[in-house]
Amino acid sequence: MYFVVLPDGQKFGPADVNLLNQWVAEGRVLANTMLEDAQSGQRLPASSLPGLQVATAQPPGPYPAPGTMNPPQQYGGYYRGGPAAVGDSGQNDLTLAYVFASLGLVMCLGGGLCGGCGLVGIVFPILGLVYAKKAEDKGNPGANGARIMSWVALALQIVGLVFSFAIMGASMMGRF
Repeated sequence: MYFVVLPDGQKFGPADVNLLNQWVAEGRVLANTMLEDAQSGQRLPASSLPGLQVATAQPPGPYPAPGTMNPPQQYGGYYRGGPAAVGDSGQNDLTLAYVFASLGLVMCLGGGLCGGCGLVGIVFPILGLVYAKKAEDKGNPGANGARIMSWVALALQIVGLVFSFAIMGASMMGRF
């Protein structure tokens, strides 16, 4: 992997020998173009790089710098997630937001009866908020409704938990 170094110090790349040969064919890399090894930083003229097919004669006319017609080739690291599907409106995220908000509403009844159910159930409206945000980020117009439903479910979960713990506290004190 090599950077193409222009006389003004601009660097393009890094690029492998195949891409450099493409730039040679386009007239962007010439025999006297300086290359810099991406690992060692050592500079050498393009004509001395094995496998690079540069002509020793200079072609006439000005040529665009490497990377000005095509974007520079750079290693961006390994990315595990793929890009969002073309046309992804966030409908799946919106559906999940409503499902989790609904589960939160159902579980709020359990929060009033059993503190453990409320502690488990509080996760659902939070997940509803997360998926509503994802749907909103993808431009889905229904995201606000799912967010409101999730906030209501979360509030009811909290009220149910407070009620449940108040009853448990009162029963432990012998007042219930």
